Amino acid sequence: MMKFRDQQGHRGRMLTRCADLDEHGLMGRDAAIMIEPYTGTENPMKKTVCFVAAALCTGVCLGSFSVAGEADVTEVKIEKKAAGTYHVEVTVQHADSGWDHYADKWDVLDEQGTLLATRVLYHPHVDEQPFTRSLPEVSIPDGIAEVTVRAHDSVHGYGGQTVTKPVP
Repeated sequence: MMKFRDQQGHRGRMLTRCADLDEHGLMGRDAAIMIEPYTGTENPMKKTVCFVAAALCTGVCLGSFSVAGEADVTEVKIEKKAAGTYHVEVTVQHADSGWDHYADKWDVLDEQGTLLATRVLYHPHVDEQPFTRSLPEVSIPDGIAEVTVRAHDSVHGYGGQTVTKPVP
């Protein structure tokens, strides 16, 4: 919390740290700045203080936490094991923030979007980014020339970067 006074001696306070935003229930929303008291008739000094404070708060808050977006597939390796059976290894990038928002699975799809396999990710990977997991026995029918791998996260669902690879 930052306290300030303008030239006329008006006192105010501003939430400047992400901890302050969290304490007031603002984490997880767009960056917010709270300045008190607020009146509709601001003097030029107060406007300047508010502008500088807003820039400071936005820089401090956005720089000190990351907002987890959609889960991205960054790399896929496919190795043929037996007739129609493949070992698929997938690397996922996602700013997991904990149990409330993490990459929770990835899927292998054929050219028409039919689901061939899913690898469930049972826990967040907050300190392991990007991370790689595999499925050892993925059945890919004959005639499928390529597959697409997509990732899913617990908040946004699907929508991040996908990777399409030829079937060896």
